[in-house]
Amino acid sequence: ESARYALSQHLYSSAARIRQLKDCVEKKLTGDDLVKRAVGVLEDFLTQNPTNPNADEAGFSLANAWLDLGNQDESAKLCGRLQKRFTKSKYLDAFLYIEGLANFKLLRFDAAETLLARVATEKFPTESGEPAESNNKWLAIYILGQIHHATGNPADAVLEYTKVADRFTDAKEAIDQFTLKRLALPEVSTFKTGEPCKVKLTYRNVPAVDFAVYKVALMKLYLMRKNLNQITGINLSGIEAMHREKVELGAGTDYKDVEREVAFPVKDSGAYLVVAKGGEADASGMILVTDLKLEVVEDA
Repeated sequence: ESARYALSQHLYSSAARIRQLKDCVEKKLTGDDLVKRAVGVLEDFLTQNPTNPNADEAGFSLANAWLDLGNQDESAKLCGRLQKRFTKSKYLDAFLYIEGLANFKLLRFDAAETLLARVATEKFPTESGEPAESNNKWLAIYILGQIHHATGNPADAVLEYTKVADRFTDAKEAIDQFTLKRLALPEVSTFKTGEPCKVKLTYRNVPAVDFAVYKVALMKLYLMRKNLNQITGINLSGIEAMHREKVELGAGTDYKDVEREVAFPVKDSGAYLVVAKGGEADASGMILVTDLKLEVVEDA
C-alpha cells in the first residue's frame, strides 16, 4: 500500500520536471502524461485501500490532479464525495476550497460562493485536534471578490478585495480601479440655434458636480491653444460664468462609469466652454450653437 501511494506521488511530482527535459520534449512526452498515470494509481489506491491512513491525502492529490488536467467537473464531484467520507480530515478545508475553485472555473458562481464562504469563515480539524482557520482562507476571500466582480456586484467585490489588498496585488489594483473618481464630457457638442443643449456627462464615484458655462471667442481660443487639450488649464479668474449649476449624482459609490444627460440654458449662437468639477476630478468640453452645416464630398 505504501509503495503504491509513493508511486503516485512520485509520478505527480515528476510532472513539472519532465516538461523541462529535452529528451522528453523531443519524444512528445508531456507532464500531463505523468499526471494521468498518477490519477490511475491514485484511483486504484483509494479503491483497494479505503482505510489506509493516507487515503484522505490521496484524495487531496487526486482532486488537484484533475484540476491540473483541466477536468474541473470531475475534481468538484470528487471533493464533494471526499467531504462526506473524511469528515474529520485535516484536508477538509482543502476539499471545500478545491470544489469551490473548480465551480468558479466552471462559472458556477452561486455554488462557488457558498463553498468558499465556508473556507473563509469556518474553523476546521487540524493534526493537533484544535480547530483552526483554513490555510486557504485568504485565497478563498480573494476568489469571493472575483466572483462579485464577475457577477457585476462591485460594492461586494471591493469589500472582499479590501480584506486581502495587502496580500494580492491584483486585489489592490481592482480596488483602485473601482474607486477611481472620474468625470468626462464630449470634446465638442454641436446644436442648432434654439435647440435644447443636453450634454452627456460620464462620471464614476463622484457624488456631485459643479458646472460653470462661459461664452468664449472660438477663434481667440484656437489661437491661444491650437487644440482643446488641457482646456481646463485656461485662466478663467475674473471672468464671470454665464451659468453656474450644481448637480447631485448620488452617493459617490458607483464603482463603474455612469452616463447622464445634463441640460444647459444655452440658446444664442456661439461657442461655450463647459467646466465640470467634482472633488479632485474635473472635465471640460465645448458647446457649439450654430446653424452652419458642413458638407463633405470624398474624391477617392
